[in-house]
Amino acid sequence: MDAAPGAEHLSAGGTGLVAPDDTVLERETSVARFLNDPRSVTLVSTMKSGTHWLRYLFANYVRIMSSDVPKETEPVKYEALQHRYSPTDRRLAFSDASKFKVSKDCPFHGISNFMWQHVDRNLLDYPGQVVFVHRNPLDYLISRYHYDKDLWEKEGRDVSSPEATIPWSIRWYVENLALMRDVARQRPIISVSYEDLKANTFVAMSIVWRSLGVPVNRHKLARAIDYSSADRVRQEEEARGRPIVGSTTTGRFVRDSSVGQWKGQISEQGIRQIDKILREHNFNLAQFVVDFDENPELSG
Repeated sequence: MDAAPGAEHLSAGGTGLVAPDDTVLERETSVARFLNDPRSVTLVSTMKSGTHWLRYLFANYVRIMSSDVPKETEPVKYEALQHRYSPTDRRLAFSDASKFKVSKDCPFHGISNFMWQHVDRNLLDYPGQVVFVHRNPLDYLISRYHYDKDLWEKEGRDVSSPEATIPWSIRWYVENLALMRDVARQRPIISVSYEDLKANTFVAMSIVWRSLGVPVNRHKLARAIDYSSADRVRQEEEARGRPIVGSTTTGRFVRDSSVGQWKGQISEQGIRQIDKILREHNFNLAQFVVDFDENPELSG
């Protein structure tokens, strides 16, 4: 397989730029070509919607499929996500070319690189394949609240309850969805809901991998899913004694992970408020996987 555009500027191990005589501009141009490689795959999400779980699911399957060595089929740790399997936060690499790295197991079935990022306008011009994971807005609100509550409180915001954060948290979330809708109007994307991933991870990931043109080995995929379970990642985080994603938050990477955690925490008035914000952007709650015990009265 031919090397991806700009590969001559990267080390063979994908550890970063190595040509000392390149100018900064040349390096940034080379990285920009890599970030827009049509043969690459980028895992995209809104915050607290399964971002890193999806990265684990991808990494463990790639690891198992790429190796015949028994020790290489141990579960992937977070450091391996960062340095080997999806090492580039694509959005960050646009502003800091030194942050770009190539997945060390690529090319993988025609895929030149695996990257990840949260929703951003840079995706409008991205020619590679996008796998977008999204979550119902009610559970997103609760998860984001517990993750960023301390940060928001330091900013002087009202964090007395999850509902108090609806005006800015849900609006930010919906604006992200609207941007991804624009991306999807320009080109096909592979979209999967967090709820479908939780309900039947095997079926959801089989569809994702086949959509990317990657063969599905049932036994290896089942093992990769087991290696990526919330319990395993929770144990990894507890062993660290700190948030797995870094020092910028006190919120845990794995706090609950269940579907329907909004119940008992968001009133019917709060649900109507969320639906109103959704409808301002031509969405509504009926478009999401939300298990209502009783259907709330929403606007028509």
